[in-house]
Amino acid sequence: YVVRPPLQTHVLPGLRAAARSVRRHLDRGLALANVAPQPAAGALPLNPAQLILQGLCAAVLPVLRPPCAVAGTDKEGGAAAGGKRCEEASAAAAAAAAATVAEMSPLEAMRDKYVSIVTTASLPWMTGTAVNPLLRAAYLSQALDKTISLVIPWVSKADQSRLFPNGATFETPDEQEVFIRKWLSSRIDFEPNIKITFYAGKYSELFGSIMAVGDLTSYIPDEEADFAVLEEPEHLNWYHHGRRFSDKFNHTVGVVHTNYLDYVRRGEQGGEVRKEFLRHVNEWVVRAAGIDKIIKLSDAVQSFPRSETCFVHGVSPVFLEVGRKIAQLASDTASAPVGMIHPSSGFVPAAASSSSSSSSARAKESEPSFEFAKQCYFIGKAVWGKGYSELIDLMAEQGASVPVDVFGHGADFDAIKSESERRQLQLKFHGARDHSDQSIHDYKVFINPSTSDVVATTSAEALAMGKFVICAKHPSNEFFAQFPNCLIYTTPEEFKQCLNHALSSTPNPLREEDLRKLSWEDATQRLLRVASSPSDNVPPPRKLVDKAVEAAMYNSYNALIGFEPVRRAFGAEAFSKETLPNVLDVSKYDLPPEARRQDDSKHRKRREPRPIDSILSAFQSASLGDPVRAPSSPESPTTLMSESLESLSVPPPPMPRQNSYNAAPKPPVLLHSMHMMFARRAPFAPLGQSAGAYGSSNKGILNMSPVPRLPVLELPTSCAAEYRGDF
Repeated sequence: YVVRPPLQTHVLPGLRAAARSVRRHLDRGLALANVAPQPAAGALPLNPAQLILQGLCAAVLPVLRPPCAVAGTDKEGGAAAGGKRCEEASAAAAAAAAATVAEMSPLEAMRDKYVSIVTTASLPWMTGTAVNPLLRAAYLSQALDKTISLVIPWVSKADQSRLFPNGATFETPDEQEVFIRKWLSSRIDFEPNIKITFYAGKYSELFGSIMAVGDLTSYIPDEEADFAVLEEPEHLNWYHHGRRFSDKFNHTVGVVHTNYLDYVRRGEQGGEVRKEFLRHVNEWVVRAAGIDKIIKLSDAVQSFPRSETCFVHGVSPVFLEVGRKIAQLASDTASAPVGMIHPSSGFVPAAASSSSSSSSARAKESEPSFEFAKQCYFIGKAVWGKGYSELIDLMAEQGASVPVDVFGHGADFDAIKSESERRQLQLKFHGARDHSDQSIHDYKVFINPSTSDVVATTSAEALAMGKFVICAKHPSNEFFAQFPNCLIYTTPEEFKQCLNHALSSTPNPLREEDLRKLSWEDATQRLLRVASSPSDNVPPPRKLVDKAVEAAMYNSYNALIGFEPVRRAFGAEAFSKETLPNVLDVSKYDLPPEARRQDDSKHRKRREPRPIDSILSAFQSASLGDPVRAPSSPESPTTLMSESLESLSVPPPPMPRQNSYNAAPKPPVLLHSMHMMFARRAPFAPLGQSAGAYGSSNKGILNMSPVPRLPVLELPTSCAAEYRGDF
């Protein structure tokens, strides 16, 4: 630990944060002062904080308002006209302020200039914590006039081979950044203004996730630490040993993505016990981080203090465009509200059927009709926890009459396929694909029985593309229940009814309002609104107590997780708490722990050679009988010491007077006698005093039977103090 003065670590950062908070609230108060309605009769009085803010605005506003004509001047008409103009100007200013406040996003009213989005994964790993934070950063840059930074992990090439599809690897972070920006440009229709920063990360086989190496807050400059969005805050703080996020940033918001409790519960043994243990650990680390607001995508995850449920993810414009095409075709034709999607060219009207005897039938057949070419499909990572067990059970209830195409790949792919074949189900496995693949556009019904997701992005994409979505009644699907094409079931019998209805009918075309709710623009506004809303209506004394408790939780957890055996016991990577000077150095974590420790100079007890190190080496060589430089005379130890000091450009001490002692070395005895010298606090003869005074007495510390009498060296006081400090 590096001990810093309290003024630098606590007082000054606290004063800076307080000053920024006052300026931020004053700016918002100035914008609201002219449009705030007067309290009605019988209304509750303002609290002291509101009174102080009102007083500040009242004192500052007269200075900022434009000068008006003063009554009582020589030109009465001019004064009257000036007063009228002043009133009109004030009214116009009030109206403009009201419009500005109405249009202004919550973060725009703050003084924060920098927004940092910290996440736990990066492309080309196609996972939700890599895709959604990237799109969030892009749309925040469009909505706010601020500097947006995306902070993502950089992993070694060995981990890249495990995580990235098709064997993609990158030599430097710059190469990966080029890939990320290219992928982003293909998903959005504007040029985002974002900055991408990498931190060192290591893939954990135990958790199936990337863990940060070192203090994650050190990768963000202090001058850019204003507002932070922590994607998966519990994940980011499990092994975080360093600066507290609330001390680093003015305001922090956490977005909970993953239902880790459900993953742990599905484990082989002790699932319920581990689930409850992880629940308490998550609450501990989130409170210890001092996060101001927790946003849960759904109620499928555990509750946290100062949390609120809101779906703040959106759908790529590519999928929304597919839904708009369906809606447009439905509005252009009086019949057949949906269309057949051609894999390459989009929607193609079906050919009119042959003429019949009925004129009405011929008229109806002459109108263009549209149909989906394929029926049911499922997309998900091929692991049992992603809904495959529920899918197999449900389809077994329906019999083997309904075919379902399955897209996905993962660790349990072979086991899932074998179980499907054993039950003789019509599940056809096609490997990994997503909704961006044109062949997926042909399908009509998306089946998603998973209950382990917080919110399934695939369900949102399927709804945006105008498909039926059949999903279970679960907190993770509450947001989708508002759309007419979402069919909810609670029992296998209801699932069968939903499936029959979807196969025998056509989806309703989405309204523009529904498409807007699924867009990233609307999701960004929801995020800004929730992030700026007050956390809890608790009295100030309670808030002070909560802050003190959370500070104690941080100090205790930071001390606990900084202990290497504890980190290793809880699954952390060996020696992963030290911040690397370069993210490329993370490749050393592919080595075994023993070789990694030898390679890491930060774990060495002595980082630079010192004079005392050479003296120790000289005595050790002499006492242990170095075969190359074995001591053959009483002068050998002193000679070795003098040569060692000369090699370090340090002037040698004066040559001491020697005493007669046995020339035959006794290695362990000599080192033990040195330890006893330091224990009795008489390691060296004082400068200018003869060494014989210490070596002549039979009861002296250097005459311990059967220890031979040793020479006493006269060394500079600094060396002696440093030597004693080591022991």
